[in-house]
Amino acid sequence: MDAEPQGKTDAQGNLTLAEVEPGDHYLHVDCVGQPEQEFFISTKPGDSAVIKPRSPAAAQDPIAVAQSRELLRDLVRKAADARTAGHFDEAIADLRRAVDLDPANADLHRELGITFLLLKDWKRARVEYIEAIKHDPSEAESHNGLGYALEKLGDIGAAAKEYGAATHLDPDDGEYREHYFNALALVDAQKDKAKKK
Repeated sequence: MDAEPQGKTDAQGNLTLAEVEPGDHYLHVDCVGQPEQEFFISTKPGDSAVIKPRSPAAAQDPIAVAQSRELLRDLVRKAADARTAGHFDEAIADLRRAVDLDPANADLHRELGITFLLLKDWKRARVEYIEAIKHDPSEAESHNGLGYALEKLGDIGAAAKEYGAATHLDPDDGEYREHYFNALALVDAQKDKAKKK
């Protein structure tokens, strides 16, 4: 879940995850002999969710595939327009529908991450950037966005690691370098403070 292994199912295919933090999460299920499946869940305190793997998709009709791609483009365009107009709930809803059509599309998860950063919803931004990186670890912007969300959540060490990854992937971007060096300075300051205690 959220790029962290959680365990294996029992003989009946059950796995209970205790102490799941309320909020948005992506759960990846890897069944033997089947492609990995991804599920989006949004939990509240006391909620429980039962995940049932979907049947493997049969070969799709080329017309249906083309229609799905067209719908995906329309949803992304609508989401971008809504976000620009400050209609964030609408943008999120359109991007979630787009992710349902193409769950492995790192760009869609990154766009959701950007939207949550604009809303200062650091936890949800973190989840989306983790998912974007899972699907495309070579995208510097996603590492930088994750670093920013982690920094805002107070995890400076992890933020520095992500800023470092962004800088490594795109060494010509001065903003990534600046974030990285600032985070390293904060990590050093935290170490110095801890030594003085």
